[in-house]
Amino acid sequence: MRATQLTIHGENKLHKLASRALVTVTFLSISISSQAQCPIPNGDFENFDTIVAAGMVDTMTYELPQDWIESPIVNIFSRWVSGTGFFNRYSGADANGNALLLTRSHPGVHLNRNIGYIRFECTDVPTKLTGRVKFSGSSNRVSIGQEDDLTIGAFFSTTSDTLTVAEGLNQAQFPLRTKYFFTDTPIDSLTYFEIDLSDFIGTGVNYQYFTVIIEMQMINPLNAYPEWATAVLDDLQFEYSSASIKDIEENQSTFDVYPNPAQNELFITNNDGAKISLIEIIDQSGRVVVNESNFDQHSTSLSIDMLSTGMYLLKVSTEDGNQHTHRFVKK
Repeated sequence: MRATQLTIHGENKLHKLASRALVTVTFLSISISSQAQCPIPNGDFENFDTIVAAGMVDTMTYELPQDWIESPIVNIFSRWVSGTGFFNRYSGADANGNALLLTRSHPGVHLNRNIGYIRFECTDVPTKLTGRVKFSGSSNRVSIGQEDDLTIGAFFSTTSDTLTVAEGLNQAQFPLRTKYFFTDTPIDSLTYFEIDLSDFIGTGVNYQYFTVIIEMQMINPLNAYPEWATAVLDDLQFEYSSASIKDIEENQSTFDVYPNPAQNELFITNNDGAKISLIEIIDQSGRVVVNESNFDQHSTSLSIDMLSTGMYLLKVSTEDGNQHTHRFVKK
C-alpha cells in the first residue's frame, strides 16, 4: 500500500511524480502567525457568487467562490453537460461556515482533470501557506483500481514573469520554483497541511504576485467513464512564524480540549492533576483575544461565544510552571 506525503517542500513536480513509490507519511499542521501582512482573498471561502450561464440545453445556475477562477478550458464542457465544474460550495458540519468543494467529473467523455486558481498582489513573503484539506480519491478506486491525485501548487512572481491565462494557468503549467502540497491517497477528514515558502525569503527578488493553482487529475485511466473524485479545501492563510504546531503538540498529551471544532464553549482538563493558572487564546494575527486567570482547579470550561469563526491557538499554563498549547477551530 502506498503512503501519502502531505507536504512537499521545494520539490519539482516531475521529480515528485517519478518518486511516487518512495513517498512517506508526513502529517504536518499549522502554526499561529505573528503577523498577517498578506491576506489571501476569500481564503476561508465564505463568499460565493451566483453565476447564470447558457448550457447545452437550458440555462444553468451555479456558484463560484469570489476572487477564485475556475479555468474554463477544462471546466466549461463539464458545466455544460452536468452542471458540475471544479469549484462548488461546501457547507458540511466540518467546515467553518463554507468551504470549497473540488470535483473532478467528466461524465461520458475521456477527460481526466480539473483546474482552478487564484492570483493576487502580495509583496510580503511568508514562511508557509497553510489550510485544511480532505480528499475522496476516485469513486472507482476500490472497484477497478482507478487513481486520482490532488495537487496544490504555490509560487511568487514578479510583474514581468507572472503567468497569464494565455500563458498556461488553464493548462496548470507549474513553474520550476513552485512549492507543492500533493496527495494520491484519500484523506478521510479535514486535515491541516502546510506548504513551505521559505525558499522565497531573502532571494533579493522583488515579488509582486502570489499564485495558487489547484489541480485534480485521474492518473491511470482504466475506464472510459471515469466517474468522479472530490476534495474539500478550507481556511487557507499565510503564516509568518517559523514555529511548527508539530512541536507544540508534543507536550499536549496530558490535556483534553474539546469539542473541536467548538461553537459556544471549550472544556479543558489537565489529566495530571496540576491546577490551571492561566488560559490565553490567540487569533491568526497573533493577537491575544482571551486572557483568563485564577482558575484554581485542574479542569474548567471557557465561553468562546465572542470569537469570530476561524482558527485559534489555546495556551494553558499550570501552577507547576508548565505550558501546553493546542489549536482549535471556532465555528
